Amino acid sequence: MSVPATNGKLRASLKGMKIGDYIVCKYVGQPNGNLGTFSELGASTANEIPIVLPGISNGSFYFIKVAKGLLIADRVVHSTSWESLNVAKLIQGLPWLTGSIIRSITGGVAYADANGNISTTDKGFGAFPTNNEWDKYIANFPIQLIQNGKTSDDVFNWSKAITRCQETPILSIVASSYRVARPYDSKKVMSWGNYVTSASFQGHGLRPVLEYKE
Repeated sequence: MSVPATNGKLRASLKGMKIGDYIVCKYVGQPNGNLGTFSELGASTANEIPIVLPGISNGSFYFIKVAKGLLIADRVVHSTSWESLNVAKLIQGLPWLTGSIIRSITGGVAYADANGNISTTDKGFGAFPTNNEWDKYIANFPIQLIQNGKTSDDVFNWSKAITRCQETPILSIVASSYRVARPYDSKKVMSWGNYVTSASFQGHGLRPVLEYKE
């Protein structure tokens, strides 16, 4: 199984993980767009979930440590709508291991300008607020933690699928029936966009975040 192109180490447990380290996890999806289950953290030997998603995803992926008590998946693991994620409680957080939750990533509520303020048009500076998890941890993953000759796309596979994020965009940009998605342009990690909550497309879905007490 290919591993994220970080300078970190493969770990078998959350204990002692450092930023850039990664840990395997198993995901078993369900048919008809239903969300699946997570298991075998640090122990899965299943074949990897394809980077370019099929209709149903079953297999292994990696969580990468990006901050204290916070891991982000190296790929989108399930094609589904924001609405389905919300029904499954995977937007704000589904309790999993003791003291941990699996949830969706944050991606900002609007475009950001050069000063980090709200913009209603794309200025090329990512999203507002600028401390959203997509920009902070994926777009700006520390270059010293990426293997020589590789990029953040070799770590998080962000160009291969669109990640559904938690937020509702500000109303001056789009109607309240839309939710944020990153990246909107597969060639630009900082690009920001949105889709209708009920819309479901292959390759648009859940990039799980594991939040735990450390």
